[in-house]
Formats: sequence, C-alpha cells, structure tokens
Amino acid sequence: MCSKFIATTLFTCSLFSLTGCTAALKTMDIGFLGSEDAPVAEESISVDQLLSRARGEKGYADNHVPRELVLHFADDTVALDENQKDNLNEYANAQPSKLSIECSPSESSDRFVAVGVGINRCNTVSNFLEKRAKKTDMRLSPSLAPNQVLIKKTNNLTVANHDS
Repeated sequence: MCSKFIATTLFTCSLFSLTGCTAALKTMDIGFLGSEDAPVAEESISVDQLLSRARGEKGYADNHVPRELVLHFADDTVALDENQKDNLNEYANAQPSKLSIECSPSESSDRFVAVGVGINRCNTVSNFLEKRAKKTDMRLSPSLAPNQVLIKKTNNLTVANHDS
C-alpha cells in the first residue's frame, strides 16, 4: 500500500514539473521564429498564388499583373519554347478567371497554311492552359500582327441583339 502511494506521488510530481516546462516554453522568446525588428506581414493570397509560391515560381505582384500577354512565334513554329511556357504559366497563375486566346495567322504565302498554323498555335496554348485548370476561349484574329498569340482575361459581358 505504501509503495502505491509513493508511485502515485512521484507520478503526480513529474506531471507538475512537465506542466511547468511547457508553460515556460510558451513565454520564452525563441529567436529562430523571427525577431521583433522584422514583423511578419499578414496578407491574404489566392490559392493559385499559394501553390505558385510553394512550387518556387516567381509571380507578379498583385498590383502589377499585366492585362494581357503577347507571345511571338517564328514563322511556322507551333510549339511553345521554355521562355514562353514560363511566361504563360506565370501569367495564368495570376489570373483567377477564364482566359481568351487570340491567334494571328502566320506569314506563310499560302493563306490556308497561314490560318492552319494560327489555329494550331491557339490549340497549343489552350492545351497548355487547360492542363493547369484554366478554361479558355479561342479565336483566330487576323487583325493581330502575324505570328502572335494574345492571351487576356475573358470579358464576361454578354451582348444581346434585340432587333425588331
């Protein structure tokens, strides 16, 4: 009976001493968590920005997101080069909504080939974005300079024609 009392007393004393240690840790200044000279700024960010930061990708500052991105291609090139992929990925991560892709024909002397290359570029850019969960609208835009692809936020305005 006496041994049970001693064991219970030792157990209780050890719990009190452990509780004291945890209380001391809560109030102790731990230097590796940051110093008082450099406060941690609390800011709200989107999930895309959080994932981009986790992947170590550079991103646009919130107030410096360009309204549109223009990709330039060599005459009959359809594939994206690494620089274009990086720029497109960075731009897409900064855009929360659906994107519009406008493609110009190439400078080929054959109009059918020129239009075909432009459409293939639209498909290449759209597939790249859709793999990153971005929805896209595509259109061929002969008003753009040849060998360009323009990516921008989709205008969600709907125009209705009410002719009588």
